[in-house]
Amino acid sequence: MSNRIPDSIIQEVQNRSDIVEVISQYLPLKPAGKNFKALCPFHQEKTPSFMVSPERQIFNCFGCQVGGNVFSFLMKHESLTFLEALKMLADQSGVSLPEMTGPEGDGGKNLRLFELNELAVRFFQSCLKSQEGAKALRYLLEGRGLSKETIGRFSLGYASTSWDSLLRETGKRGFSPSILEEAGLALSRKDGEGFYDRFRNRIIFPIFNVTGKVLGFGGRTLDGKDPKYMNSPETAIYHKSANLYGLNLAKEHILREGKVVVVEGYLDAITPAQGGIGNVVASLGTALTSGHVRLLRRYGQDVVMVYDSDTAGVEATLRGLDLLVEEGMHVKVVSLPPGQDPDVFVRREGKEVFRRKIEEAEGLFDYKLNLLSTRYNRDSVEGPAEIVKRMLPTIDKFQNAIEKKGYIKRLAEELDLRGRITSGEEWILTELQKLRRPALRIRPGGKDRTPSPIPSPEAGSARAERDLLQIMLQEEELVGEVKKKLRASDFRDEKYSQLAKVIFHLKKEESKPVRIGEVINYLQDEELSATVSRLVMEQSPYQDKTKAIEDCINRIKEEGKKSKKRELTERIREAEGQGQKDLVKNLQLEYQQLLVKKRGE
Repeated sequence: MSNRIPDSIIQEVQNRSDIVEVISQYLPLKPAGKNFKALCPFHQEKTPSFMVSPERQIFNCFGCQVGGNVFSFLMKHESLTFLEALKMLADQSGVSLPEMTGPEGDGGKNLRLFELNELAVRFFQSCLKSQEGAKALRYLLEGRGLSKETIGRFSLGYASTSWDSLLRETGKRGFSPSILEEAGLALSRKDGEGFYDRFRNRIIFPIFNVTGKVLGFGGRTLDGKDPKYMNSPETAIYHKSANLYGLNLAKEHILREGKVVVVEGYLDAITPAQGGIGNVVASLGTALTSGHVRLLRRYGQDVVMVYDSDTAGVEATLRGLDLLVEEGMHVKVVSLPPGQDPDVFVRREGKEVFRRKIEEAEGLFDYKLNLLSTRYNRDSVEGPAEIVKRMLPTIDKFQNAIEKKGYIKRLAEELDLRGRITSGEEWILTELQKLRRPALRIRPGGKDRTPSPIPSPEAGSARAERDLLQIMLQEEELVGEVKKKLRASDFRDEKYSQLAKVIFHLKKEESKPVRIGEVINYLQDEELSATVSRLVMEQSPYQDKTKAIEDCINRIKEEGKKSKKRELTERIREAEGQGQKDLVKNLQLEYQQLLVKKRGE
């Protein structure tokens, strides 16, 4: 915990920051009894195991064992320090923080990058309205048919031809050139003497996360210089494989319509949105990644892919299909006329024709089969084999066995294999088996990608310690009763001993309850915070909590005595072997006293 911010202020910020409201900015939470649930943003899953408790103001994922309070969520989701998360929530809730000094005195590096990006957006917008930006504005209004309302809604801007206009403007606000370089807004000169603006004479497209914070930028050239589009590099806050352009504005439409349309570029998302088709997001010229798919799946299972009709666009579509199917998404594909992208198509044909295209989109099986049929001759000997070879990886991704078998049957019928092979379906199944090989899911460094398994129930005193901590966390009024009979050192499991120490420390007054959020804030440890959340949100096996406390305390004390006896026995044996008679005598006396104490209880 920070020693620069009083606990009372931290508690005030937490009291004003409802965890359901905060997490709802990132995830579509759905009611689940008295709690809320969602697909976990921290690991890949198909059934929601991420739970949020409005009563306790905590969250917990029963799949990957991540948990904590509102600060913990922001710290993990946004890669923030505690002070950064505190400052973010303080700003949102209107709580004034005292001035912070030291290495995090500027509010933290990541928050500083967000602040810089916000300043850059406003600067680029002002440049678009300037005399120099008139050409860019005219291009957007007349060349692309965008309205001023749409330009403002997507916060479009313009980077001037100057080599250092942004550097000079942000420098007035205390931002150094080096942090602009970290944000991807500036580049260092080759001779090492100074910096210059990355974006010059370009229309600027700010890239937002789902909550509307600016992560990075894209810039389209106005003078024909390559590259046509330039994007921010990967930074501490911008990861292109985990963000989709326009999702901050499209998410409500996606939830309402139950469907998301995925396109490739900025204007491919903006132009349909202007026409009232608001459930469109863009992958910014890259193939869909597993991060994109996980992000989409939080908002719905129906996806329509509308990539460009050129070779690169088709290949990007194909790469994304298997990822979507593997995640249980229902996928369809729109094929546009050659040379057209969604932006051009909507401007030429109109929004209603585009909307109809989306409604009549092909299923992915038909799309891929038709595409492969244009590449390989079905009537040749090799053609059907090549088509099957490329269709099988997609078919194999379907989770439903009946659906998978149905597609295999259709593939055999479409290729007329029954007329060539005794059993076309069996042949395809044989080819499918060849594809399957045991594969370890390895991440860099050699670790398994799958989330950590739920720990097996502890035995002996460890189980009693866990149950006792759970009772204290769920029934705060019972902490005082336990504190009278046990010390934190009586908990032999190191993790549980740490938790007990914090709980007992915070129980300073008999009448004052120990708050869960306060325990988590004091711990400032991701693993221990998750343990607290899990213990609070799991159902206790005990009905009579008072009797359970007594039983758990007795088990802990009994196990402590057994452990002490084992320790003394070993020390006596060692002392005897070394001929230390006086030490043996003292240890034997201590052992006898332990036995007498036990009989007297």
